[in-house]
Amino acid sequence: MNERTRLRVAAIAAFVTAASALAQGAPEALERAEALVGRFYSQQRLAGPGGGLLEDMMLAQELTVSEAGKERRSRVLLFSKNPDTCLVYVADERGQATAYLRRGDDTWIYRDTLRLPLKVSRAQAVLGEANLGDLLGIDLWGDFEIVGASDGAEGLLMDFSRSGTGSPYASVRVIADAATGDLARIEYKGTGGQTIREAALGPYATLEGGHRVPAWTIRNLRIGTSAVTTIRYTRIAYVAIPDAFFKPEAVALGQFLIWAKGRL
Repeated sequence: MNERTRLRVAAIAAFVTAASALAQGAPEALERAEALVGRFYSQQRLAGPGGGLLEDMMLAQELTVSEAGKERRSRVLLFSKNPDTCLVYVADERGQATAYLRRGDDTWIYRDTLRLPLKVSRAQAVLGEANLGDLLGIDLWGDFEIVGASDGAEGLLMDFSRSGTGSPYASVRVIADAATGDLARIEYKGTGGQTIREAALGPYATLEGGHRVPAWTIRNLRIGTSAVTTIRYTRIAYVAIPDAFFKPEAVALGQFLIWAKGRL
């Protein structure tokens, strides 16, 4: 065994030991945590076994940002082509529309006022404090891995650590309601462990096709902002989406804006 291999094996062993220490004394809590998160995704029926959105699915959402006694509203249509590819149509109160194209780890934004699509991150603002990541929802299986679980006064506490580069958050804590087992709150944490955003999940509603989804109420905890973002699912359907739209080109995304407007 060469030195590089020995160090790699030692690092893996150290990680396994640390993960075991986190779970020590509460293996049943970890099992329940994985079961509750699995139930959450299976009841939503929005994601496949490996995470990500299902094929040819349209999610209609209403997005509201409340700040300083004022509200701004947008209507959102999210069209998934496969688990890694989707288009998002956002129309604000003035009728101005924006398209977002996500392909794997890459995202582009396009408006009719732009000559070319601009490459952005999932943290790009959609309306006020909301961002594309909020509309896509958090992927606890794809972007994170569970590192600990324990019972608390509110219910089951589940800790996840970022496992890749898909999320801007270093870790999240998920709280499941003690009475119902539903996921009730998510705390988004920075690299220092501080909570920088939190989301309350609920009430839950069952839409056509048996999809059971919660409303999301998201608060930013940074100093200097009081914005509260609410995202509510209103409709779920299966729609055949033309392949020609899924290109980071002005013509393709311009045609998508026209096509999607007819489905509001």
